[in-house]
Amino acid sequence: MRGLLMVLLLAGCTGAAPSPDITCNAQNWQELIGEPEEALYATLGNLRVVRAGKPKPADVNPNRLNAEIDKDGRIARFGCY
Repeated sequence: MRGLLMVLLLAGCTGAAPSPDITCNAQNWQELIGEPEEALYATLGNLRVVRAGKPKPADVNPNRLNAEIDKDGRIARFGCY
């Protein structure tokens, strides 16, 4: 009986970690990739901008949207960290 209970409890577990970009909805902003940095400010309110050549901030908040800007000042990618 105990073995059956363990099987039932584990049946709902996939073992896969959630995608890191789902928590802050980074996938919703992919159309802005390649646009100038200024496009961020007209569209998004709560985000952190990470510029090329600068270290990524150490504080992690999977609910925060982060926009990475390339060396040319264009949006390179979005992520949740």
